[in-house]
Amino acid sequence: MFKNPLPILLTLCYLEIQGPGLLKPKSIKQSSVGAKESFVYELEMTASKPGTRTIVASFDSKEIVDINGSCEIEVKEK
Repeated sequence: MFKNPLPILLTLCYLEIQGPGLLKPKSIKQSSVGAKESFVYELEMTASKPGTRTIVASFDSKEIVDINGSCEIEVKEK
């Protein structure tokens, strides 16, 4: 999820998600995100092996660039 912190419309939005050992880099295009609104994208992934993994997301638009976030998860053995 990305929440637009600005009071203006963001255009030409682009989200890139990657997670080594979880998923190949994935690019999602979004035409716009309204002022103070959120852009939500859900995806499923399957881990190749147990252990600590990091998911990294990067958001860019015409108005703001290089917004990054990450989340560490623990993959447990089945």
